[in-house]
Amino acid sequence: MNGTTDWGPVIASTDDTGRWSTTGRFEKNDFGGGSEIWTVGGKLASPVIRFNVQAPCLPRGRSFQGGSGPNGFLSCETAEGTQTFVTPPASDSFRTPDGRLVPRRQPGNMTPDEYHMDILEYLITSQGKDIARSRISLQSSSGGLGDEVAGLIARLIGVNALSDDETRNVLEIIHASFEKPETIAPSARVPSKTLQFLHRLADLTDQDSLKQQIADTITYVQER
Repeated sequence: MNGTTDWGPVIASTDDTGRWSTTGRFEKNDFGGGSEIWTVGGKLASPVIRFNVQAPCLPRGRSFQGGSGPNGFLSCETAEGTQTFVTPPASDSFRTPDGRLVPRRQPGNMTPDEYHMDILEYLITSQGKDIARSRISLQSSSGGLGDEVAGLIARLIGVNALSDDETRNVLEIIHASFEKPETIAPSARVPSKTLQFLHRLADLTDQDSLKQQIADTITYVQER
């Protein structure tokens, strides 16, 4: 919702015919755009569901709207009088279709792991970001995170599958995290978590070219 991703847990199981459904109702504080990206059986469901929760403005009533980036507001006449609808600010939690309330990470109150996962979420979901060229290398007080990067990514995404573009971003991140072995913290130089994570990605990928990229990344990490 509005630029923030919820890498949610398993919330239900399909029936014997492979079906599952739920019902619910959007509220006033759900105003704005969002999307649902479902993982089923370790694969991304297609297509992505994109939606826009609009205000119940009267067809010929007065209205005024504005906004900046993903944030916007709309004031209009409704059957219950003039109301104002505002997209939730970036600091607000948001409600998922299964009723969970997802808290936004607050910059001033993050643990080091939460801070790193916030960066990783941005890099994984960004489009057109040249991660390798920007030389992203996450650091701890004892050096680069190295093998810990894959562990943080695994914690971040949980059981959720990645799109092909997100997988490529992950490979770039891992490549960058092992680019300078001499700067990696001693405890993070052995790529055990990274290799386990990369093999998991390979098992979940059907595209041959992407499987090859994963294999090349495995070789690169082992050689470093």
